Amino acid sequence: MDPVLVGILGVIVLTILIFLGLPIVFSAAFVGLSGTFYLAGYDAAAGLAGFLPFEAMSKYSFSVIPLFLIMGMLAYYGGVTDELYETSQKIFGHLPGGLAIATAMASAMFAAASGASTASAAVMSRVALPIMRQAGVDRGLSVGVIAASGTLASLIPPSGLIVIYGLITEQSIGKLLIGGIIPGIISVVIYAGMIYFRCMINPDLHPRQPKYPLSVRLKSIKGIWGAALIFLVIVVGIYTGIFTPVEAAGVGSIAALFIAVVSGRFKWKMVSKSIEQMGVTSVMLLFNLAGIYLFVRFMAISDSPGILAEWVGLLGINRYFILAGFLSIYVVLGMAMSALAMMILTVPVVLPSIIMMGWDPIWFGIVVIKMCEIALVSPPVGMNVYVVNSVNPDFSVYEIFKGIMPFLAMDFLTLIVLIIFPSLVTWLPSLM
Repeated sequence: MDPVLVGILGVIVLTILIFLGLPIVFSAAFVGLSGTFYLAGYDAAAGLAGFLPFEAMSKYSFSVIPLFLIMGMLAYYGGVTDELYETSQKIFGHLPGGLAIATAMASAMFAAASGASTASAAVMSRVALPIMRQAGVDRGLSVGVIAASGTLASLIPPSGLIVIYGLITEQSIGKLLIGGIIPGIISVVIYAGMIYFRCMINPDLHPRQPKYPLSVRLKSIKGIWGAALIFLVIVVGIYTGIFTPVEAAGVGSIAALFIAVVSGRFKWKMVSKSIEQMGVTSVMLLFNLAGIYLFVRFMAISDSPGILAEWVGLLGINRYFILAGFLSIYVVLGMAMSALAMMILTVPVVLPSIIMMGWDPIWFGIVVIKMCEIALVSPPVGMNVYVVNSVNPDFSVYEIFKGIMPFLAMDFLTLIVLIIFPSLVTWLPSLM
């Protein structure tokens, strides 16, 4: 059988296995090793099985993930979230839709200190939802903003998904992290604008809250110092070249621990919990990456991505139409797959075509992450929706998905802006 057809068949089999619920690591490893065995023989497949997983697990750049994870856990247990929401509430609470806007802003700032979207959704469900319910905010709006804003942690550095994209594609993790800053800011501003105008047109969605005196609002700004410190350490360190991404993650973790000590919230139990959760998540991602590397190597042997790139080049179709076709695949897959599964299945296949058409791989990485954000809140799988539901079971999944829809529309608007103006992604990395 032609190697290209074998590669296409491998993608189809991997899709089926993921849809059937087989763990990503086993799906990717099975397809990768089986395809390599068919195309290159037993010795090649056995050799890959012997050294490639070890190579994936021993990569120095992978250590950025556990460091970012423990940083986020320490920031959470150090009370960063409570102070962020309190500050946002005092500054934005009096506006139309003020508490919902405050939730979006606090989620964005917590994203800059955690990098985990599901954690952000869970934390804000506990912190912001009781206050919005007490204030009489529309149920759909309150849960919608929490689930949607939680996805910002996938885009705003430090982002675990951005790091994984960098590891899969061997692109600069530092440039990818910096490239997510402006799109992350645009996303939260668009969310806030939509909430503001919706609540101004329909005041019943969100009763107006009292306005705090200017002195109180200014004084409350000190509540963001923890998240700001972590974010600045990471972004400034990477941007100026003082730190590599791994070093920045390590310094950020120390900064999170310092914040917990200074704020008086430090407990040894906090450290043990953070290490435990970091270990569980890191091992899961580590094994997933081992399987991904086997699949990526099989795709390289089959040369399917290269042939696809050549075929796309011969079509003579406007590259925006081809990009729209690729992104529509993410929309469909996002209805039934996790963000990580989508990246494994698509990025190794389509990236050569994207580069051939002249798109920047850093820019495409951020666009892919934005599509993953959309998947995190798209029915029927939307992971963040189920996280919010698990924390607040009195809100049905249907009710949360319904509340998500206006935010989902804003995500697509942000995506269009990034496609029309790719320099919004590439400008900061180009200055590094």
